[in-house]
Amino acid sequence: MSVPRPGALRRTLVLLAAWSALTVTAVSSAPPATAASSAAASPRAHRAYVVTISDPRVSGDVSAATATRVTRSAASYWTSESRGAITSFAVKQTRTMRISGSCGLTAGQLWSRAAKKFPGVDFSGKANHLVVYSPTGCRYGYSGLADAGTVHSGGKVHMVYPRMNLVAHELGHNLGLMHSNVRTGKGSSTRTSEYYGLYGPMGIGMGARYAPGALGAAQRAFLKLPGEARSTVALDTSTAQTRTVTLKPTHWRSGTRAVRITDKRTGISYYLEYRNGRGTDDATYYAASGLGPLTVQYRSVVYRSGLLATQAKRRGGVEVLSTGRSGRWHTTHRQGQTFSSSGVPFTATVVSQTATSMKVRVSIKRSV
Repeated sequence: MSVPRPGALRRTLVLLAAWSALTVTAVSSAPPATAASSAAASPRAHRAYVVTISDPRVSGDVSAATATRVTRSAASYWTSESRGAITSFAVKQTRTMRISGSCGLTAGQLWSRAAKKFPGVDFSGKANHLVVYSPTGCRYGYSGLADAGTVHSGGKVHMVYPRMNLVAHELGHNLGLMHSNVRTGKGSSTRTSEYYGLYGPMGIGMGARYAPGALGAAQRAFLKLPGEARSTVALDTSTAQTRTVTLKPTHWRSGTRAVRITDKRTGISYYLEYRNGRGTDDATYYAASGLGPLTVQYRSVVYRSGLLATQAKRRGGVEVLSTGRSGRWHTTHRQGQTFSSSGVPFTATVVSQTATSMKVRVSIKRSV
């Protein structure tokens, strides 16, 4: 279902609580994602307006205090990860609606009622976010839902579970980002698994104990965050070349933090970054110790620290690129290992790495 918005493509997105049968509604086609321009997003303050629902016919009402705390935590995450584009993200007002039988109302109906609690507040383009929390006893078939906008447009969020990583994900849609997926397989067996690019906020929330992690290089470029162009080494396939680049961890705020390779033939952009499992990524799923491979659509996928290769997709979406080794699909690579994937116009070898830097040799094939 589409929600029209002047000056921005608006699409409703759904994040399910389960690890299977994940869906996104109303995804339309778009040209391949290309390299972002160097003009950074102008800094702006954002505001959240929180509504909780008290329903005598169902259990699990979310308290105003809990909703405020979780929303503030998710908003603070985006203030930090926006690298200055969002100057502040405050919870401005909180209201409670008493609705008997609220579980029978759609998100759109709840948003319409909730918006009336804040007369004069524009949730269509003024960096205002309406966040509605239903009782956890409701069964909507998803844990969170939002409409996709642009970096400063604001929007609406419907939450069923008051978890910071889920709210951060939905606010990411309000800011214009689509999902982070993972690609496994080769040739005709290639498969893309939606939500399972488990690096950053736009993958599936893997449980209450895990944090969203740092926003990835491709998404930072799409949002045109301040300083991103200076931190990225930009290469393309106009000539065959080999470059050695030293990367700092992707969550750092200084130094070279990404390599962008643009295929001049297709216009597709790829990104390389170093995920070291520390700092912003310290409490993420991939950084947790002792975790084995995750079964994703019957394939064994390994998530851990190392060199991450991604492909930029439409509307700020990301596809994590994996390689197969020993019957498993590895989403990152470490010292002495090489990323290589069919159809991708480069290889990347990890020459050396420490806890705070990684030297990568990038070999690009000419494709024009």
